[in-house]
Amino acid sequence: MLREYVESAATLYRMKLDYLLQCGDLVHEPVSPSSPSSGKKIIEVFGERLTLTNPEARFIYTPGRPLNIGFAIGNFLYQLSGRDDVDMLEYYNPLAMKFSDDGVRLHGAYGPRILHQMDRIIGMLTSSPGSRRAVVTVFDGRIDHIESKDVPCPVSMQVLVRDEHVVMLTSFRSQNLLMVFPYDIFLFTLLHEWIAVHLGLPMGVHIQFCGSLHIYEDEVAMARRIAQSLPLDIPMSSMTRPDGEEMEMVFYIEKQARYYGRGMTNELYSEIRARSLSPYWSGLVRILAAFAESKRRGESALRDPLVLAHAWDAP
Repeated sequence: MLREYVESAATLYRMKLDYLLQCGDLVHEPVSPSSPSSGKKIIEVFGERLTLTNPEARFIYTPGRPLNIGFAIGNFLYQLSGRDDVDMLEYYNPLAMKFSDDGVRLHGAYGPRILHQMDRIIGMLTSSPGSRRAVVTVFDGRIDHIESKDVPCPVSMQVLVRDEHVVMLTSFRSQNLLMVFPYDIFLFTLLHEWIAVHLGLPMGVHIQFCGSLHIYEDEVAMARRIAQSLPLDIPMSSMTRPDGEEMEMVFYIEKQARYYGRGMTNELYSEIRARSLSPYWSGLVRILAAFAESKRRGESALRDPLVLAHAWDAP
């Protein structure tokens, strides 16, 4: 088990891929027939712990596996909005439909499961900072022990306030290290930061536990290339706490960006100029705008790391 404390997600990604390639076991036992990975063999280590000491260094860029920045940001807003429909998420990631059982909604969408719990633990830790009960559950045995294409991989998030910093411990039942981890660490460190800003405290370490950390057998060549590459660290601006009105603006502009990206309106930029957002949330909106422009050009992803690097430059 590799338990190094690493400052950036990009370095952690490369190190864990290298470790998995060296120490992972081939697993070929059958999985649930409804799983999208049914019939595939995996290279796996289990019971892994991954520790990120600077959760703001969440963005992972490697030439061999460049992140879709539009999806990374869109997914964060999708979860914060509490939605479970496929339509919004498919705009950011066309593969979303593959995980829907009925073509309409996603059984395992996190937002409807976690938002009310996050509000409660923020209140709990505000009144009792030393509490060890601030736990958000994602996987729900009452509804998730079923045959579905979309059973949540994350199990829980626990939040602790220690030394006046907000620490988060996440638990995953299963995680594809090569293809999914970069998006998961991006999302869950943003949720970590969301809780921290609502508590008025800085983030501490972000620790993730994995039941099954794996790659598929047919991904080994790509994993080797990335493990031997030099990752690029691109820091994000620090989140600021929005009030309810500002988040309503963000959600409204996100919707307008989707309409623009789908060619349903030409009013994206006038909508952005018409609304005053704080610098952090303006930066996220600029990324949504860049993604919408890429969609108008017929591209399904936005992978240019400079878009993220310059999102918070003064206009």
